Amino acid sequence: MESQIPIKVELTAKKPKSMLRGCLITIIVLLVLLNVAMVFVWWQGKKFVNDFATSARRATRLAKTWGVSADVGLPTIDVAGADIPFIGRFPGSIRTYYAKKDKTTTVEYKTTEIPKIILNYFRSKLAQNGWVLLSSSDDGITFTQDGQQVSVILDPTKQGLQVATIGMIFKTK
Repeated sequence: MESQIPIKVELTAKKPKSMLRGCLITIIVLLVLLNVAMVFVWWQGKKFVNDFATSARRATRLAKTWGVSADVGLPTIDVAGADIPFIGRFPGSIRTYYAKKDKTTTVEYKTTEIPKIILNYFRSKLAQNGWVLLSSSDDGITFTQDGQQVSVILDPTKQGLQVATIGMIFKTK
C-alpha cells in the first residue's frame, strides 16, 4: 500500500498595505510622466509660436524692403513703365508689369477689388470713349476702335483669392 504524504499548501494574499503602496507608486509615476509630456507640448507650442512670429516679422521686413504689402501680397509701388493713356488704370491698383514691343503694349496691375467690378469699370470707360465691344466673358473684355484693339483680362487666382491681376494688351495699327 502506498503511503500518502500530506502536502500542506498555504495560500497567502498580499497585504492590503503593500497593494495600496504599489497603486500609489504607479499613480505618482503616471502623473510625473503626464507632467513631463505636458511640459514638452507646452515647450513645442511656445517654440512654434516664436518661430511663427519670427517668420511673420521677417516677412514684414522683406515686404517693406521689396515694396510689397505683407497683408495681401500687393506691391506698394509701380514698376517702371506707363499706363495706356486713354484707358488709364483701375483706381487703387498697382502696376506690376510693363512691356512695349513694336505695336503691342502689355501692362499688368494688381488690386484687391472684385473682378466683376473691375470689368464693369473698364467696360463703361471704354464705351464712353467710343470703343466698340468685340467680346466679353467673366474674366475679360476686348474692345476695338479705328483698327486698334485693347483687351482687359483678369486672373483672380494668380495671387490667391484676395488679389486680382488685371492684364491689358493694347495693339495699334
